[in-house]
Amino acid sequence: MVSQTFYRSLTLVPVAMILLGRVHFGGGVAVTVPLLVFLTGQLALFFISVMVGADDAPELAASAPVPLEMRDRAALFAAAYAALLLMALPLLGVLWRAAALIPVLLACMAGVGASNLLLGQRLPIPLVRARFGKAQTGTVLGLVLGVGVSSAWALASWLLATPSLAAFLQAG
Repeated sequence: MVSQTFYRSLTLVPVAMILLGRVHFGGGVAVTVPLLVFLTGQLALFFISVMVGADDAPELAASAPVPLEMRDRAALFAAAYAALLLMALPLLGVLWRAAALIPVLLACMAGVGASNLLLGQRLPIPLVRARFGKAQTGTVLGLVLGVGVSSAWALASWLLATPSLAAFLQAG
């Protein structure tokens, strides 16, 4: 799980470079918005898949400090919390560099997070690469749909954060 979280968090390297002013793109800090939205969606999908995968270990699920009837809701909350915790520092970076982007960023992060949490609860992604080819169709479908959902929200955030596509292209 740690290596998968680290792997997904590598997306933050270009975001950090942009927020720290080390790299400049035509859209400025606005270009980080779709990257952060996409990563939020992927982290939410990953963490909820880990939680749903714990159902295979009944003793682990039984040890959870929540009533059995609240387990699904607790899994959603825990996965959302983990994803948002990893995104807190980049959010502060955007707030520092371009506070006007925060409403779009937060709205799209909430949308992609909720979408992928619900998707992952029904169609969790495969977590063991060696078993990827042997995974059920639903898990591969969940992976494909999760990337699609994250991409759609990232595109929406980019269009909202960059109101004038012509100005964005000219700035580059």
